[in-house]
Amino acid sequence: TVREAQPGNSLQLTIDTRQQALAQKALLWGMAEAGLKRGVVIVMNPQTGEVLALVSLPTYDNNDFARGITPERYRELASDPGQPLLNHALSEHFPPGSTYKLVTGTGGLADGEITERTRLMTKGYLSIGSFRYPEWNGRGWGPLDIYGGFGHSSDTFFYQVAGMLGIDRLAYWARQYGFGSPTGIDLPAEVAGIVPDNQWKLETFGEPIYPGEVYHAGIGQGYDAVTPIQLITAYAALANGGTVYQPQVVREVIAPDGTVVRPFEPRIRHIMDVDPDVLRVMREAARTVVTIRHTYNL
Repeated sequence: TVREAQPGNSLQLTIDTRQQALAQKALLWGMAEAGLKRGVVIVMNPQTGEVLALVSLPTYDNNDFARGITPERYRELASDPGQPLLNHALSEHFPPGSTYKLVTGTGGLADGEITERTRLMTKGYLSIGSFRYPEWNGRGWGPLDIYGGFGHSSDTFFYQVAGMLGIDRLAYWARQYGFGSPTGIDLPAEVAGIVPDNQWKLETFGEPIYPGEVYHAGIGQGYDAVTPIQLITAYAALANGGTVYQPQVVREVIAPDGTVVRPFEPRIRHIMDVDPDVLRVMREAARTVVTIRHTYNL
């Protein structure tokens, strides 16, 4: 049966083409400078969850598939160590490293383990029994408050805060920021990441979390695993005052006659249960990372 083609709906994306081009250029430069095979840049409006740019490299040419990909070309893509067929922004998770100190600092302040005036001694390493947990610069900075601890990204500062919290409270605050579950972005194949707690380790390895693993979790190492889209969603929540939005790349669905079938509306996943003053302190601490030149060239 032959029928005339019927025009379908169109998509208007939240992606800004200029920002997308700039993001790709910046990422290509950064990967070349650092000698990396994979990288992600995401730009998001923290007030709405709109994704304005999303670059995952390496990538591939969609026309290879549109024309009918050859087995040889598919094997070439599938065997590439950079994994171009994977969207690294949401289909792969990574150790978050020092970016996760946002969780530890928020938890310490919100649970009353520290205040913005509390000063903790930072030094070359902390010890638990015969195990040493080093400071990234090998020496520490002496007494630091949350502003200095976050600004210098002190490992020994956040080991101590994580130890005060314990793994289960650390996991609670991670989930408040949206870690450990998919963000719900309107793209396929998103993974959930890992937020370790005692129950998770018992179910996974048959043993409880050890004190040294709590230290590692507090600085984004060990079992912690997050996706880049989770990470920017968490920092967007910090920026906007505690609203965790669902990231979106579709602005509108438009019918052939030009009418809007589905307009864009911000979608709130949840509102963080935290004193606004805690987020104020963490925003100022995050600003300190730049103002004390920890980021060097920024």
